[in-house]
Amino acid sequence: MAQYKFFINLNDRADDLFKVTLFPEKLTDKNKIYQFAASAPGAYQVMDIGRYVRSFKAFDKSGVEIPTSNISVNQWEISNPLNYKTNIE
Repeated sequence: MAQYKFFINLNDRADDLFKVTLFPEKLTDKNKIYQFAASAPGAYQVMDIGRYVRSFKAFDKSGVEIPTSNISVNQWEISNPLNYKTNIE
């Protein structure tokens, strides 16, 4: 089972928002789309958690931003994942 490392900054909550940083491992063309949940167990309705995302950015290990695109309410695509070791914020 895959494990992911997350960092959630609850101290910097400007405008009642908080930052989450994900440190993914081994991004490839097969897993270059980041999917936010559309529903939750026990909730018999569409929730579209991605609608709450204000900003989605990917960075290489040097801190250089990697191009991303919002392809649906709950999906973000990371450009050329094989060329980067990324942090997603």
